[in-house]
Amino acid sequence: MIPNKHYLTRKIQLRINHPDPVEKQQLYDKLYNWQYNTFRSANYIFTHQFLQDNIASLFYFKEGIKLKLASMLKDGEGVLTTSRLNTTYQVLAHYFKNKLPSDIYTGLNNRLVSDYNRERQHYINGKKSMPNYRQDIPMPVKGRNLRSLYWDEEARNLHFVLLGIPFCTVLGRGYDDKRILLQKITAGHATLCNSALQLKDRKIYLLATFEAVADGPVATNIVAEVNLSMDYPLQVKIEKHIYNIGNKEEFLHRRLAIQAAIKRAQAAAGYTSGGHGKKKKFSLVTKYKDAEKNYVVHKLHLYSRRLVDLCKKHAVSTILLLNHTDKQVALKEKENSFLLRNWSMSGLRDKIVYKARLAGMEVIEE
Repeated sequence: MIPNKHYLTRKIQLRINHPDPVEKQQLYDKLYNWQYNTFRSANYIFTHQFLQDNIASLFYFKEGIKLKLASMLKDGEGVLTTSRLNTTYQVLAHYFKNKLPSDIYTGLNNRLVSDYNRERQHYINGKKSMPNYRQDIPMPVKGRNLRSLYWDEEARNLHFVLLGIPFCTVLGRGYDDKRILLQKITAGHATLCNSALQLKDRKIYLLATFEAVADGPVATNIVAEVNLSMDYPLQVKIEKHIYNIGNKEEFLHRRLAIQAAIKRAQAAAGYTSGGHGKKKKFSLVTKYKDAEKNYVVHKLHLYSRRLVDLCKKHAVSTILLLNHTDKQVALKEKENSFLLRNWSMSGLRDKIVYKARLAGMEVIEE
């Protein structure tokens, strides 16, 4: 059964939409002040949660102090006046009540306490160090904070008010589905869930999470046979038509060039001046590795999008993925180990599945 709802994440650039330059600068200052206090709040949360777990190790307290971490309202030996989640909320409310919107520090507290509890035992045992958040940490916002939405058809951008600040999107001329998703919000066909604002490199971004309803099932019996082969990323057969999406040389030439650059940077790292730590010495290696990862993700999105668009054109209802069983992959691995190492078949398959189901197509793997 095809899921009816999907959650999509997109990074959308924003700008403050105010005609008065003086008031516009004041709004920018307010945003930067919010982000500074959000970064302080994040470190407060982890510090207090860690301190509560290690209160028993503070042997310099007087004898007889209660050390049970529980609410005194529920346990007579508890030392907390409320739940552990609410303790850090009270700390944030005390320090940032008039400096930060309550929705921001409430959402931040819920998310970071959950993150802390997930790795709590490692922090207590000393296997992991607590994270030190930086000033570009995203500020959580709720979908309900987005108000006064309207679509500017001439500029083809969305205008809205978020936490009392007027914004408009900066979508540019590139083709992607951000514009379509924003139009669906104004039409009521999609919903903006809990998201985040981020100030980075002197720009404003909305790290948006959309809840989109998938298209209805395609009412045809047309099947597209998709072969994840070694010569082409995707070979597609739809009835009498055969299509090749991408090719081996086109995919590998850039990735191999980046890998060669990584090897050169690794060899040169031994000759760089020390004194600034391992991260500084290998910064160029990290940069090229990130470039390789971004290149692969871009190509996989491109191939999967072309496949789904092709299937829409032919009104395909079912996509059949061939030659992707463990046995066949193991057999090919012996003969084509170099290609398999650079092919990223699993990532391509995952992107095909989610894009196809969002378009109302069923995906079957053989």
